[in-house]
Amino acid sequence: VATSVDASTGTFAFTVPNISSTECLIRISDTDDTNVFDVSNSSFTINYNVTDPTITIGSATTVAGSYVTIPIDLTAPTGFKIDYLLQGKIHFNASKLKFLYGGYDPGMLVNDFAWNGTFYSAFPGTVDIILSGNAPINASGTLFYLTFQVIDANAGSTDLTSSTSEFPVDVLEYPLTVVNGTVTYSAGSGTSTNRGDATLNYIVDIFDALAVIYHWIGLYPLSGQAFINADADFDGNVDIDDYLRIIFFVYLHDWDFVFPSVSPSSSIALGGASFENSETITIPIDLANSNNVQSAEVTFEFNPIEFEYINTNSELTGNANLKTAVKDGKITVVGVSTQEIQNGNIGAVRFKKLTNSTNSEISSTYKLNNGKVSGSNLLSIGNGTITGVKDNNTEIPIKYELSQNYPNPFNPTTIIKFAVPKAGYYHLNVYNILGQKMMTLVEGQLQAGYHSSVFDGANLASGIYIYSLEGENVNLSRKMLLIK
Repeated sequence: VATSVDASTGTFAFTVPNISSTECLIRISDTDDTNVFDVSNSSFTINYNVTDPTITIGSATTVAGSYVTIPIDLTAPTGFKIDYLLQGKIHFNASKLKFLYGGYDPGMLVNDFAWNGTFYSAFPGTVDIILSGNAPINASGTLFYLTFQVIDANAGSTDLTSSTSEFPVDVLEYPLTVVNGTVTYSAGSGTSTNRGDATLNYIVDIFDALAVIYHWIGLYPLSGQAFINADADFDGNVDIDDYLRIIFFVYLHDWDFVFPSVSPSSSIALGGASFENSETITIPIDLANSNNVQSAEVTFEFNPIEFEYINTNSELTGNANLKTAVKDGKITVVGVSTQEIQNGNIGAVRFKKLTNSTNSEISSTYKLNNGKVSGSNLLSIGNGTITGVKDNNTEIPIKYELSQNYPNPFNPTTIIKFAVPKAGYYHLNVYNILGQKMMTLVEGQLQAGYHSSVFDGANLASGIYIYSLEGENVNLSRKMLLIK
C-alpha cells in the first residue's frame, strides 16, 4: 500500500500487509485515470514471521562428577510481558543429575527487574520454579540459572525438559514455547580435584564433611589429593573450619558463608546428666541463652578404662544435622544448621561406666559459630551420682550474678547459672522454705568467670526451694519450683 507520489521522481515507497503470501506484484496507477496503470514484471514473496515468546533451557558439555550451570533464557517479542508471577517446572533424570540450587546474578532478568525467585526439588527429577515481582518483565535475556551435579560416573547425556503447559503465561494470546536442553558428559578421568571432595568420588556431600572430621581427630588421616580437596578454605590445614565450609556448601551452596555474631552469654550446658541405670550415663547437650547460633562443636574427653562410648542421639531437624566422631577417649560432636538453632536440647551422648570409681571425670570443651564463643564443662561422676561445674565462656563478668534456674518449674533436674568476677572460695547451696540446707552443689575454689551447676531434685518432694550463691563478698538467692 502506497500513498500518492510524484511520478517524476521515479521512487516509490510502500509497505506490505502482515500476511504471508507468494507471487506478489506491484501495480502503479494514475490517480487521475485509474485505467492507466502498470504491473511489475517480476514477483516477490512476503514472509511474515511472528516471534513466539520462548523459554530456552540451556545445554552444556561437562565431565561426570562435576557441577554444571544451565542458563534459562527468555525471548520476549514486542508487546509480550510477564506480569508479576511466573511458575514453571523443569524435568531431569534423577539417576544422572542432582539438582543443587538456582539463582540469578546481575545482568539476569530476575535480578534486573527486582524479582524474587524460589527453586526447589520436592520430587526427584523435577525442579519447581516460582518467580515474582512488581515490575513486569518485558525484555529478552537470561532469566535465571540452575546448577546441577552430574552423579552418573559413566559417559552419557540427559535432557532437561519442560512444556508450554508447565509455564502457563498468557496462554491464550502468547503461549510460551519451550526449547529443551541437554547435558552431555564424558566419564570422569583421573583423580577428582573438586573443592571439598575429600572422598574423591567427584561428588561433594555430607560424606566428605565426615571424612574431614575423621581426619581432624586422627581417625582416618587424609593425604594427597584427598587432603588438598578437603582443605576447603585453602589455609593448608584440614580441620573443623573445612568441615563447616563443606556443610554449608552442601546445604546452602555457599563456599564463603560467614557465621553471625552471638551473644557472649551463649553457652553449652550439660544439664540433666543422669544415670539411666547403674552403669549407663546420659549427658544431654543443651544450648542456653543463645541467639544466632548455627554451629555447635562439643568435644568430650574421658578415660577409656573408666568409660565406654555408646552412642549419640540428635534432636536437630530440617536442614540441620548432628555428627559424631570417636577415637581413643575423645568424642567430637558437631551440630550445624542452615538456620538459627533454638535454645534447648540439641542431642545427648551416652556412656557406659566401666568401674566402681567414686571420682571419675568427663571433661568437655565447646565452640559456638566456629569459635565466636567458647567454653568448657567438667562432670564429676561417682556411683550413681553426677555433679557438674561449668566455665561458661572465656569472658570475665564485671559483677556477681545468680541467674534464674532453667527450666523452671522443673522435674527433676534444672540448671543453675552464676557468675563471679574474681577467683575465690564459693558455695552454691539449696535450702527448703524453712531455711534447712538440702544440698550443696558447689563448694570450693572457683576461677573468675561464668559457671553453672546441675541440680537434681529426684529425691526431694515437690515444692519451693531456695538456691544461694555464697562467698566472701556475695550472698545472692533465688527461688525455684520443683513439680512432680
